[in-house]
Amino acid sequence: MTCLVAVLEEFASRQQVQEMIRNVLKSLFKLTTNGEEILQSQYVSRLNSWRSLACIRGISHRAEKCKLDLVQSGSVQSGHVPPAESKHLEGFLLWLLATNDTCFNTPSSDIPGIAVCLCDLGFDILHVQGRGFSKSLTHENICTVNYFEEPFLHDQTSILKRTTASIARSLSITIPLERPWESVSIFPVSIEIQNKCRCAWISGQRAAKAIKLGIQTPLTTDMYMINHKLPEVAYAFVDAGQTVKQKAPLQPGLDDIATKFGLFKNQELMDELHKSLSSVSNSNDDMLSFTNLGWLCSAIDPEHSSLVIQRISAPESVYRGGVDLFCVFQSFLMGYYYDVFGRLVDTSSLILQTVEGAWGFRSDEMIRIIVQSFINSIKNTTCDNGKSQFRLFSRKDLWLVLSMMFMGDMTNMTRAGSGCMGMVGRRTLLINSLLGKCSSPRDIGGFTLLDLDVGGILGTTAGL
Repeated sequence: MTCLVAVLEEFASRQQVQEMIRNVLKSLFKLTTNGEEILQSQYVSRLNSWRSLACIRGISHRAEKCKLDLVQSGSVQSGHVPPAESKHLEGFLLWLLATNDTCFNTPSSDIPGIAVCLCDLGFDILHVQGRGFSKSLTHENICTVNYFEEPFLHDQTSILKRTTASIARSLSITIPLERPWESVSIFPVSIEIQNKCRCAWISGQRAAKAIKLGIQTPLTTDMYMINHKLPEVAYAFVDAGQTVKQKAPLQPGLDDIATKFGLFKNQELMDELHKSLSSVSNSNDDMLSFTNLGWLCSAIDPEHSSLVIQRISAPESVYRGGVDLFCVFQSFLMGYYYDVFGRLVDTSSLILQTVEGAWGFRSDEMIRIIVQSFINSIKNTTCDNGKSQFRLFSRKDLWLVLSMMFMGDMTNMTRAGSGCMGMVGRRTLLINSLLGKCSSPRDIGGFTLLDLDVGGILGTTAGL
């Protein structure tokens, strides 16, 4: 069970795994009423013990690495199994644990992916057949998973199928910290657009270098913090970029985009945005109708957001030029945001240098949340010390953003208060002061992401 839980949590959300394992145990034990009560009373503690053991023994890290290899090779897709496929996955688990059938046929690439991960952990009886999953093990294989559906992940002509499957999955993407721009290489777009997405990510990182981060402490406090009732530890983004040159925008709508989606509008941001977006617009005649880019700005407007989401994510719009443009735009913003917010999070202790982001292909939800819940709110705190502009914000403002960007979760931290000290999930995000990192204001204001056993850490939907 420890291996099963470790692998399943790489392919499904923790809530999905908890429900699936409960249903499988009920089926295996054919519980009576009293048996269900016993299972209900002990199940959560047993599940947490399996998770703890998988973490302590390094099983979770091995499963995570195997899943990442499958995603990078194109055998499986990034993200979690759609909830509609949970029953099919439960059927696979029952076949593996309780039946005498030697074959299990599936149209889902996730199930052979799970089987490959289990093989990697030592399930020698399993064998996987299917394009993208040719894995020959030992002569002792007696259970075979047949992946018989047309493998659209490997078929460049079936873009519509690949797009539909990508959009149906829960939002989750793996970002390798050493080369974060490679996370967009799994987007089901042309190789040319993938290259432009990677370049846009790097452009976003360059634009973010003009933003400096400072920590406001009681020793550096001023009357502004007192008047606005900011906490003892507050943060400041400082605009260290050049003033925008007084001339017409290089591209219609670019000025609005920089204002709405950037922490500050400076010349560095304008130049990098123009370089990234114009590279797509000039390469495809279909882009001419999107030159204004006004539809990108309307994504943060609640009255129009539903229309924008439908336009971007609807499978039938796969051949519209706006999809490629949005992918490049999304990659630019991810490079920009990850560079800025990543300065606050220490990931050096992670065994596998990757993080999970709550975003994916043709998804604008996380962008809208960052703009609506963070950027728009801190714009009200804009100050000018005569040399540069800066904006102050509290630790409370950061929890939702950091949980989405580094833990792949945009739900658990919606109620986090000013006293929140951490978030517990598959990984744990804690404030540095809990770990004794207090040697400087930057240390006090920082966070640490840990992949340790969290079975004994109590947490709620409002955090730790």
